[in-house]
Amino acid sequence: MMCRYLVTHLMGADLNNIVKCQKLTDDHVQFLIYQILRGLKYIHSADIIHRDLKPSNLAVNEDCELKILDFGLARHTDDEMTGYVATRWYRAPEIMLNWMHYNQTVDIWSVGCIMAELLTGRTLFPGTDHINQLQQIMRLTGTPPAYLINRMPSHEVRSEQMRGVCRAGLHLVFTSSINSMLACGMGWAINYLLFSKIFVLNKVSRFGQCVPNYRLLRLGRVWM
Repeated sequence: MMCRYLVTHLMGADLNNIVKCQKLTDDHVQFLIYQILRGLKYIHSADIIHRDLKPSNLAVNEDCELKILDFGLARHTDDEMTGYVATRWYRAPEIMLNWMHYNQTVDIWSVGCIMAELLTGRTLFPGTDHINQLQQIMRLTGTPPAYLINRMPSHEVRSEQMRGVCRAGLHLVFTSSINSMLACGMGWAINYLLFSKIFVLNKVSRFGQCVPNYRLLRLGRVWM
């Protein structure tokens, strides 16, 4: 088997270490997320899914330049996928539900989890196991509608443990009320809108699938 290596610039730290050491400003968050989405746009244009986006796989230097690392779990979109990826907390729900032909929007879900962590300083879905991870996700999204449940191959989603979850919504991400967020300025309103498009159980409706060419939302404005 031929080995291939990816050579990048020397980077000072990974995003996981940075988040643990300091509180990032909104300007830092917007620049980092913008770079992640720019990188994903390039990766996805080659029909590649990264499948393991998480803060420790994002290297950052002193100029706040970001590089996406670790393509060990990356797959071509035509491949049959496995349910295994390295870190549970950043997995899209369709991976845990054993959908074998998911698409690039699993990476978009991971970006949403990373962005929420950068803004709040805490992991959004710190599930303790497979079922608890899904339960935490559904606290935000609510129980899937019947038509979506019927399309899911995993029997676990049909168990009583996964039914009747009341939707807490994006208040899990933003502890203040919607009105308070809107009063804080356009930045929070844009974040709220972006999260509402990312954290969608139906991958067809998720941001990145329904928005052509990844219009990159920035705090207070739109990157075209």
